[in-house]
Amino acid sequence: MTTQPPIPTRECVSDELKIEASSQYSLLRMILIDSLSSGRIVDMPVDEGAVLTGRNGAGKTSMLQLLPLFYGESPNRIVTAEAGRQSFIGYYLPRDTSYIVFEYEHQGDKRQVAIYADRNGEKAIYRFIRHGFEPRQFALPDGELVRTQNLVKHLKMQGFQCCEQQIESLSEYRAIVQAIPATTRDRQRQRYLRELTSDYSFTPPNRPLPSTFSSRPVDQPAASAAVSRRNSSARFSGDRERRGG
Repeated sequence: MTTQPPIPTRECVSDELKIEASSQYSLLRMILIDSLSSGRIVDMPVDEGAVLTGRNGAGKTSMLQLLPLFYGESPNRIVTAEAGRQSFIGYYLPRDTSYIVFEYEHQGDKRQVAIYADRNGEKAIYRFIRHGFEPRQFALPDGELVRTQNLVKHLKMQGFQCCEQQIESLSEYRAIVQAIPATTRDRQRQRYLRELTSDYSFTPPNRPLPSTFSSRPVDQPAASAAVSRRNSSARFSGDRERRGG
């Protein structure tokens, strides 16, 4: 996948979310690992916008639907006709080596959040990583993908920092990314979430993002507005080869 030279405007995300990126906070790319394409890494840059092209059934719509997930949309509201009766986890995160990764800028420094299924395969789990995306963070030297239960150990062995505790609730993930007050009454937990917010939010702590998610499913036109920009394009062939090292 390639992109043409960016256009000057730095607006991003959908009209529905009403968020503007700045030079300090910007969504850079979305990476699917062992997700829609089994055993492969699919990398889609969204900085400055991109237009996906490819054959029917290649997964373009399914990939675009995921963009609101980064901002705190509920996985249960992200639907696609291709999924049929499968759940979000069953369709996007079917294996213990499946990840959805968003790379972004926080105060000008690269961060990422990796989303994967819990051990029961019932809900999405969030893990913040204090570095930009590299394939070796999720792949062993022999090319095998890292299992979710071994991710933290693998990251530390590779010299990458990440949050010690995974985020297991959508409300806590939203509190961190959107810089909004946490709903928990546990003071120790509140303090921990504030620390994560200061290091991983997508907005300055004193400027929380508006929470405008509706109860209706995310539709493809709204999601595609996040990456569709004139004079910027990317070709989606369906897969990117899995890489290690």
